Amino acid sequence: MPPNITRVRWSAGELPWGIDFNENTGTFSGTPDEPGEYVVPVQVQTNYGISPVENVNIIVEGVSYPVYAIGANALTWSNGASPDAQGFYPISIPPAYKLLEHSGGFGAKANGGAYYFCGVKEFKNSQSGEISSVLSSASTPERMTVNGENVDEVRVVSMKDYTYTVRSTNPYKIDDWNYQGYCMLIRYGYNKLRALGSNVRLHYNYEISGVSKTEWDISGFQAGQAIGNSLYKLAEAYTPLTHLVSGAYMLGNRGSELWRVYYSKNDHVWYLAKKETLDFNAIKLFQPYEQEKNGSCSAHKPLFSYLSENRYLDNDPANFTIGTIKDAWVYMTKAYVQTENNSVYEKQGTGSWNNIGYFDVKKILMPSTAILFLLTKDGRLFHKGSGISGITDAHTSITQIFTDCNIHDFTYDSKTLTVIKE
Repeated sequence: MPPNITRVRWSAGELPWGIDFNENTGTFSGTPDEPGEYVVPVQVQTNYGISPVENVNIIVEGVSYPVYAIGANALTWSNGASPDAQGFYPISIPPAYKLLEHSGGFGAKANGGAYYFCGVKEFKNSQSGEISSVLSSASTPERMTVNGENVDEVRVVSMKDYTYTVRSTNPYKIDDWNYQGYCMLIRYGYNKLRALGSNVRLHYNYEISGVSKTEWDISGFQAGQAIGNSLYKLAEAYTPLTHLVSGAYMLGNRGSELWRVYYSKNDHVWYLAKKETLDFNAIKLFQPYEQEKNGSCSAHKPLFSYLSENRYLDNDPANFTIGTIKDAWVYMTKAYVQTENNSVYEKQGTGSWNNIGYFDVKKILMPSTAILFLLTKDGRLFHKGSGISGITDAHTSITQIFTDCNIHDFTYDSKTLTVIKE
């Protein structure tokens, strides 16, 4: 006989603003406030017990507008087009509703979920020259898919492991070993992962004997464990360099697991494996960066590693006590927090949190610790920090740029600003 279910209660977490969930029927209703991709965990309880948690993917595309670029590579990416009155070059792709970081270029999501990009597209089987010789890039827009499915996000991570040994002090001589490589993480089909590892370049230099040589590991990729369809999120932002052996990180299983892609110098292969299970659910992950110290390099934690679903940095309420966190952005030694009343605070290293103003933030991007871009939901783009040739002058305080433009989204790489604007 089929089970006689007499009691049913549904539950759902992390609902987008504007969406309601009926606990009696297990149905969603309403209209999301913001375009984006949302992963909503759903569970049902009956008189027979509680079901496993299943993720429901909600994709809100929003209104699409043309894509433009300004700066060093704008003319190339536009395939020689003429700039508009504000100096922006039109990019020849369908109108898009979202822009993403993409190494060496930009990523754009068009209606229907199609992913267009300029920048790194794959690894070459290079065995000579500098490590950058393994990168194959698209200089004009292309579309990317995986197994016929839409790509959602791409991370290309530059990685290194450096060690040295002192062989004499008078004169000072060392032996050093420098491993370099790249990994590529492609999120597609909403929560699937394709992980790729490049050839790895080893350069060693023995100063006493005068031997200096470069070797290449032409190695394959081994999946230590398959993350399968449980990929939750990739790290939020690039770092200039990540430790090769420690790996590039991502979140799995609703943010409760930390996964990594790393290179084994012993096996000479790349691995994908779970690093640890967290004692909380993270909704944002900030990638560690490589740091050299005392003869070797290792993964160095950013100022904060996570934003938890409890809206705490590293799930510790003591890390920010000025108000309730609405969102947070961290890059190496720098962090920004937006509170629920839209106050934005900045922290550098061990310094205190400083209020930099009130902004209804849509997006913050830090391409380095010296540059900040901030976009508000009403289409104003702000800049603080070092000047960028062809884009903006330097600003010691947060300052609006391109005041005549209504900008819906933006990204930045290779000294080029890409925007969605009307």
